[in-house]
Formats: sequence, C-alpha cells, structure tokens
Amino acid sequence: EDDAARLRMQLRQDRGLGDERFARLLWRSAMLRALVRDEVVLTDDALRALYDLRYGPVRRARVIVTRTMSQAQAALARIKEGDEFSRVAAEVSVDASARTGGVIAPISRSDPAWPQAVREAAFGATTRAPIGPLAVETGYAVLMVDGEDVPASPPDFESVRALLGESLRVREERRLSDRLAR
Repeated sequence: EDDAARLRMQLRQDRGLGDERFARLLWRSAMLRALVRDEVVLTDDALRALYDLRYGPVRRARVIVTRTMSQAQAALARIKEGDEFSRVAAEVSVDASARTGGVIAPISRSDPAWPQAVREAAFGATTRAPIGPLAVETGYAVLMVDGEDVPASPPDFESVRALLGESLRVREERRLSDRLAR
C-alpha cells in the first residue's frame, strides 16, 4: 500500500496533477468507462488469445529491418553465405535492435504488437534459419528464430478465465473510452 501511494503521488507530481485536476480526471475516466461498459463484448477467441499471450510459448528472435526490398534481399544473401546475423544487423538494419545484433523482445503468437506476418513467420520457421524478406510497416524484415521458451506449467485456461476476462474487459473499456473521448 505504501509503495502504491508513493507511486501515485510521484505520477501526479510528474504530470502536474493537483488535487482538483486529479479528481476531475478520475471522474471523467469513470464516466467514460460507464458509458462504454455495455459495448464491451468478451469472446472466447479473445480470451484464448490473451491466455496464449500470457501463458503460451514465445519465440526468441533477431530481426534486420531495411527500407527497401533489395536491401533486405542483400542482407539475407549475406547471412546465407555465412555472415553472422548480428554483424549484418548491426551494419544494415534501421531498427533500434541493430545495436544489439537484431535481438528483439520475445514474440508471442497472439501479440498484436508484432505484425501478423512476423508472428506467422516466427512460429513457422526453423530455428537458426533466416527467413524473409517480410513486408513490415517500416520497410522489409529478415527474421531469424533463436529458440522457443515454453512455460513449464501454465495454468489451466478455465482456472484463469475470470482473471483474463476482467483484464480484457478493462482493456476494451479503455480502448472504447479513448475512442469516445476523441
């Protein structure tokens, strides 16, 4: 409780939220959530996707992102000829991961933060085999899966269904509230 209160006060100070402004912001958020509450629909597919995101396997991977298809093809050719993926990533990638040899956060099959093409490629790829080029928002990507992490003993879906539902409900209320506020 003490840590939560301290963090709340620090957040309020950082954002310049005095007592009145903070109270009005809380009221506004509560009213927006109340307005959209009945619009929230929790589907079994959405719950299973969230379960997979939290408890499912993830792939450890590296990426090289280039601005053009020809640059991605050249990077892929260098790797297939024996150049180290990390060296090529450091030299040609425009992604922030270039400085770490292309290492990116683990990819979940259900994580919407990653483009569908990247998720499908990561879970369809053989470990240590470069794949691509893949069209991504910022250009073209070459991907290499380093391995997979599988949770040792994930909870049964039904045992966490209610927890997942509440989390999904809050996320959807936030998304719909933001849309309404805009």
